Amino acid sequence: MSRPFAGRSEHGAGAVEYGAVVVLVAAIAGGLYAAGIPEKVGADVGAAVCDLTDLTDLTGGTGCGGSDTPGSGEDERDDITTMQYPADPGGQVCLPLCDPERGNKHLDDWPEPPIHPEQGIAIDSAEEYDQTDIDDVSDKVMMNGVPGHQLEIKRTQAYNFATGGDLKGMDNASGALKHFLDGSGETKQIDADDLRKDVPEFDAEVKKANKQIGADAIADAKKRGVTEPVTYPVSTEWNAFGYNKEGTGYIYDDADWINTLGSWQYNQVGEVTVYPPAEPDGEWTQTTTTQTNVKKYYDWDEDKTGPAVKGPMGIESDFSEQDLWNMHRTGIAQEFWIEGSTDKETTVGTG
Repeated sequence: MSRPFAGRSEHGAGAVEYGAVVVLVAAIAGGLYAAGIPEKVGADVGAAVCDLTDLTDLTGGTGCGGSDTPGSGEDERDDITTMQYPADPGGQVCLPLCDPERGNKHLDDWPEPPIHPEQGIAIDSAEEYDQTDIDDVSDKVMMNGVPGHQLEIKRTQAYNFATGGDLKGMDNASGALKHFLDGSGETKQIDADDLRKDVPEFDAEVKKANKQIGADAIADAKKRGVTEPVTYPVSTEWNAFGYNKEGTGYIYDDADWINTLGSWQYNQVGEVTVYPPAEPDGEWTQTTTTQTNVKKYYDWDEDKTGPAVKGPMGIESDFSEQDLWNMHRTGIAQEFWIEGSTDKETTVGTG
């Protein structure tokens, strides 16, 4: 299984790339309306663009958030801070630290994650969904004496593979495949804490990132010359995990998550409080509290004709990624977002 598609970037996106995604999304969405894409898809894409850009509602409204949207109309306030209303509607990217606030405190709100690097893939998927006649991609066959299509037989095989013993013990992979075949397109939640437990390599990377956030906060506080505790809001870029640097395989071994996510993107939000030393030669200390967000777009590669899924006993599926992609574009299955967030985690350190 290859997800995302081979050749697509697996690196965290920077601010310039996020800006490019916004432009791309707006351009694609505008094209959808001009091309007469069905109303439901058009409305969904319009809502996505509003979420990303806060542009005028592409469905004909006067704005994405109406007259009550902060920062618009006569009620605009000049005392709204970036913590209350992020300047970037896609999320405040602090890389990873926002400007600190005085005091040892727990923040009322943490920054939101930034725009996801796969947002463009999701828009493409919405454009492709249910736009192809099944007669154009599948031979006609008799199914129990009733005319049907070979692709519908493949869909039944996929559902049996997901619900039968072929994926026994792989509950996440089975659930994701069934969700795809059910065709709702709704976001599917996963247990990100279980993901960390099952994939120790990912758990180690998250812990390393938390340690670095704390170290960065102490370094920044020293540079600022603070003399009292300060609290930094935290929001990192999306970072890729799963593939090795060569892109030839995975850096972890859990078959369930490989068949569910393959690789994925993660982001951390939270806060870190830095305490200057009480004595001139004392140590600086920090307390970091974060939540790790995991997000992935569950999609299939139109060019891959080999088995799409492999079970725990090495049993390979009779259907390919291309078959699953054809199910999506003919409307008998639908791609979707997978996401989950860990519990809050607190670490302490010195520097």
